[in-house]
Amino acid sequence: MEFFVTTDTTKLYPFGDGDHWIEVKQRLTAGEERRIATTMFSGARQRGANEDREVSFDIDLDSAAFVKVAVYLVEWNVPGPNGRPLPLNTMREKFDALRAMDPDAYRMIEKAIDAHVATQEEEKKARNGSSTSRTSST
Repeated sequence: MEFFVTTDTTKLYPFGDGDHWIEVKQRLTAGEERRIATTMFSGARQRGANEDREVSFDIDLDSAAFVKVAVYLVEWNVPGPNGRPLPLNTMREKFDALRAMDPDAYRMIEKAIDAHVATQEEEKKARNGSSTSRTSST
């Protein structure tokens, strides 16, 4: 079992042209996974008390989708309006770049990251399924 995530990355070619790539994290840390999971909740309200209590949540799926892509995205060579790749050094730069993209181009990136995540999950299941359980005796 691995206790810490390495900083390994993978290049993906979401646009099908073989020229433009994105570099994404191989795996996320626990903190990064939690950030994605909690971003969709923008608030909660409680009405009533005791048995009559109702709780409702405000959900922001737009932010959750952008956060997932931004957290995975490390680097790219996708040209911006000036012909040079936009910087991705901070989360703010990533959000600004992703939100300014053509919707079809953004969806290609999102789809490539989703496929990457699914592949990682399948590999994890295969590793865990093929490992033998160890017990120790004292």
